[in-house]
Amino acid sequence: MIKAILIDFSGVICQHGSLLEPIVELCPGLDYKKAKEQYNLAKVGEISNLEYASFFTKESMDWSRKQVTLHEGTMNFLKTKKLPVYIVSNHISNIVQKEIDILGVREYFAEIFISDKLKLAKPNKEFYKEVLKRINLKASEVVFVDDQKRNLLPAKEMGMKVIWVNNTKVDPFGDNGSLEVDGETYDLSKLNEIIKELDK
Repeated sequence: MIKAILIDFSGVICQHGSLLEPIVELCPGLDYKKAKEQYNLAKVGEISNLEYASFFTKESMDWSRKQVTLHEGTMNFLKTKKLPVYIVSNHISNIVQKEIDILGVREYFAEIFISDKLKLAKPNKEFYKEVLKRINLKASEVVFVDDQKRNLLPAKEMGMKVIWVNNTKVDPFGDNGSLEVDGETYDLSKLNEIIKELDK
């Protein structure tokens, strides 16, 4: 029996995926490779949120917040959900928490798990194990929803049902071809129906 939904944030709840590249373009003297290195350190807590933010201009961060919009069907999904929903995100807490508040959706989530606080990131299986431990559920009792198949693969291997959000507006990192998913959608309003079918 499915008892909970684990769902990614960027590219799923929030329409945009990574905004790192356009943000870097707004920061004179900062190159994408360096920014990506810092992001990879920050997302697992190896540098602080403040240290990460120091690489970017206030103007670039203000611009990024203006890009924050809900993915299609998100509110329909959240308002009609029958199961607790947990955000599971590879990101920096300060950024995700602000974006959640901009979107006005905090009340719909049982808990928010962000990689920098866990000091683990998807697709590392330890990330999923830690989340399952904290919500006290087995892999077979959850559905995992993400827009990146590389993040869905370990979840499926562990026994979770996996749903791919086919968000064509997000860079798929070239790895969205091979995994056989349990469900697929672009419109999140269809998630509850897909999950109901998977739970039969």
